[in-house]
Amino acid sequence: MKIVFYLIVLTNALFNCQPASSDQHSNLTKVKDTLSLKNRWTPQDVKTKLLNDPTLQPRIKEYIVDSTVLVLTQYFLENLERFKKVKAIGDINGDKLIDSIQLMPELIYSLENGYEEGISIVFSDPEIPRIKVNSMCVNFDFLFPVGDIDEDGWLELGQYYTSCASRYKVLILLKCNKKNRWNEVEHCSYDTYFPEPHFSTRIRKVGKNQYELTEIVDDNISYFGSAKKTIRYTISK
Repeated sequence: MKIVFYLIVLTNALFNCQPASSDQHSNLTKVKDTLSLKNRWTPQDVKTKLLNDPTLQPRIKEYIVDSTVLVLTQYFLENLERFKKVKAIGDINGDKLIDSIQLMPELIYSLENGYEEGISIVFSDPEIPRIKVNSMCVNFDFLFPVGDIDEDGWLELGQYYTSCASRYKVLILLKCNKKNRWNEVEHCSYDTYFPEPHFSTRIRKVGKNQYELTEIVDDNISYFGSAKKTIRYTISK
């Protein structure tokens, strides 16, 4: 989801008697659309039940009341047993504290696809931004620490991405950039017909700023079996 919300400052336009620009109209429309969707997807009674639930992380509750985040609260409440689970994932940002994650259903926006139902992976530490996934097929095991490849104090993460039905999945290497966003560094395919070795071992650090992706594919010659392809990359700073 790549929604950018701007603080529209109209003082100069009012004093100079100048009409608002097309960009300002566009930004105001985005905010109005988001607030409208927020009201539709967040009934007050459902919102209250979630906010009063002691099993939800404080960060989840912050997103529920955040007017810029479209949490699917009704779906959240209906599937509370799934979403209230918490899993420790390790010290992600080097503060010597173990971070945990919790899943949150969210309406995610992108310029390419508009609004889509998806799942966000929310970290217990407010310094770590959530990871937004435009698929409802997400669980805890789909995110795993790879290591501090660039040795900047933050761990890079591996993500197993699936659209639910396809035989072919994607393994993605994620890095948190200076703008406090998780970005894809590289990816490779994962054929579920060849589940071994486990996907969490197929992205690994091999040196400073260097990592390795392992892809196993069917070469269509049954008596030769599968072809294993290991690719090494250098991470850009």
